[in-house]
Amino acid sequence: MNRCQTRRFGRGASAALLGAWMVLSGCGKEALDSREDAICRSDADCRAEQRCKPISSPGERPQVVAPCMVTFSLCTTSADCSNGQVCWPQGRTSTPLPPNCYPNGRLCGPPCSTSSLCLTDETCEANGECRLPACDEASAMACPDHWRCNPVAAETETVQPVIGANEQDSQNYGRDVLRGCARIRCDESGGFTCKAGWACDPEKASDPSGCVALPCADIGHCSDDASFICVPTSSGGRPMGNDVHGCVLRNCEEGFACQRIIDGIDVGYCDFEGPLVDAFGCASLRCDEPGSTCSAGLVCEPSSSLADSRGCRLATCEEGASCGSLPCDPASPNADSRGCVASTSTGAGGTSGGSGSAGGTSGSSGSGAGTGASGRGAQGGVSSGGNTGASGGSGVGGSGGSSGMNAGAGTAPVEGVGRCVAR
Repeated sequence: MNRCQTRRFGRGASAALLGAWMVLSGCGKEALDSREDAICRSDADCRAEQRCKPISSPGERPQVVAPCMVTFSLCTTSADCSNGQVCWPQGRTSTPLPPNCYPNGRLCGPPCSTSSLCLTDETCEANGECRLPACDEASAMACPDHWRCNPVAAETETVQPVIGANEQDSQNYGRDVLRGCARIRCDESGGFTCKAGWACDPEKASDPSGCVALPCADIGHCSDDASFICVPTSSGGRPMGNDVHGCVLRNCEEGFACQRIIDGIDVGYCDFEGPLVDAFGCASLRCDEPGSTCSAGLVCEPSSSLADSRGCRLATCEEGASCGSLPCDPASPNADSRGCVASTSTGAGGTSGGSGSAGGTSGSSGSGAGTGASGRGAQGGVSSGGNTGASGGSGVGGSGGSSGMNAGAGTAPVEGVGRCVAR
């Protein structure tokens, strides 16, 4: 969990304490440290073998996740709760929680007598807690079809679903086992029956129905012949994995259909050496081949050094890509891959201070303006960008003091944020 994904636990946690914790722990900005990819402002914030690389994209800057402002009361048992509340299992809450709230543990909540938090196979007890009754209790739910109430047998019952039987297994098989229910095997009356390609052999079976999958060499087919093949006919690669009968996944030379849809056009084909080939042997046509295309926002130019393996590259702003509020100038050395240039404006300071006279005001030049001090030159002006220019020099004089020195250009204060990378 990101530590800035703050969650308030325990009653009485105040907003002030939450704010103090966020400040002390560095929330809002990643703490400066010496690890790889750490946030930095200069090389001094990184290790000796690293340098501070400026962050060039707003998407690279650390993002602050809104804290969870719901107060939780963690508990282990109901004795940890107050005001008549009880301790509920993790995941059960009486009210929906915001998407940024993830309580980790059991929580105090209203008793089951005033809520609907008990599951259908549970009973609400007098102490306000829900209880899962054993299958042999009078108030308990009956065991599912092809199951029987046998708490002794349930102690060794496999907690996994049945896949080799014709009948559907219980959807709550894990809880049924906890209630003392046990499956009736395929060799017992009322038990599961085995699918075609499976044989009833409880002593050898790993399937809880008692059924055993037969090898494809014996039965002549796979669990899904469209996806699997018993004896491979291609020497090309394929994804790892077998079905229960020992069949392997088909690749594109054995009938796996290659499909790569781009803007409604299927550019996929079978070629183990082709562009963007996957584990099945499916590749994608190059954009300049007949019947092919590039995705929206891309241009087909295989000769470009910026093109991908299919020959597609990002469209520039001169080709329809949007720069938003940034200027479009692909020829600029500061342009990004779309040809957009980040604006870098520098405010101009006032060019001169006013003549020193008793209480006299200086003249203004350009966007800079300042006020002459008695007997001294004026301070530099304020830049058009709202940033302060450098101070003009002072010249001590009498009733008619000397003029101030020229002010320097104003520069916009920039917070230099970067990440530590290898030199």
